[in-house]
Amino acid sequence: MQNRLKRMILLQGIITEERVRSNQQKSHPFAIMRGKQHTQGGPTMLADRLCNTLIELVGIPSTTGHEEHIRNYLERQLAGRGLSTQVDGMGNLVATLAGTGKPLLLNAHMDRVPPGLGHRPVLRDGILYSDGTTNLGADDAAGITILLEVLARLVEQPLPHPPIVAVFTVQEEAGLCGATKFDPEPYHVTDGIVFDNAFEAGVVVSKGAAYEAFDVQITGRTGHPGKDLAQTVNAIEIFHATHYPHGSLANDQTRILISRIIGGSARNAIPATLSLE
Repeated sequence: MQNRLKRMILLQGIITEERVRSNQQKSHPFAIMRGKQHTQGGPTMLADRLCNTLIELVGIPSTTGHEEHIRNYLERQLAGRGLSTQVDGMGNLVATLAGTGKPLLLNAHMDRVPPGLGHRPVLRDGILYSDGTTNLGADDAAGITILLEVLARLVEQPLPHPPIVAVFTVQEEAGLCGATKFDPEPYHVTDGIVFDNAFEAGVVVSKGAAYEAFDVQITGRTGHPGKDLAQTVNAIEIFHATHYPHGSLANDQTRILISRIIGGSARNAIPATLSLE
């Protein structure tokens, strides 16, 4: 599995490195390091194509739930390679490429977190940065770029490969909505590679983070703060007294995030309720 993943991502050594670096201007970088030029279609030409594809992708608005523009772009790119495509009821784009053996699913998601638009990449010394006004928008434009390049190489060169089912999903950032609704049964796929992680090329991620969302409601008893407080129960004080866990736990494998606290009804009233998300 790991060797297959490296072959698909590294494209037999053409993409030599992809990584994220920090920089003092807080722009968001994505590196495509270029190899030596030696033949047409060699490392430099393909690195340029990768770079150009990524720049085009991050320039297309694609906020979660509004993936139609990037889907249209992908349909044109895939049709130009001779691949058949279809859109399922959820809005996922599926492309297939005939091959030999057991089918393999390749996946990247089309949506981005807000703002999801206005990304203006700047290329400096072979590294793509945002212009500093937004993030780069490479999640998951980088994964889409790699997936498109994999498909392009398989079409252009007689490389042995299994039947490929490329799935570009919607609403990943909202909770894997597109992936959850995708039906793999018609494509007879049981194995797949998802091009969406924050590690260097060639790193295999065998498990990802999961989260459970829940709400907490604390109910007290309101009253006037200038009168007998014994008749009131302050919901905020109850929350404070519970020492509710938050942040990373001891093993750093579990984290609790309190994202929103809502409590009280007026400045001159003991808060009777407190809600946490």
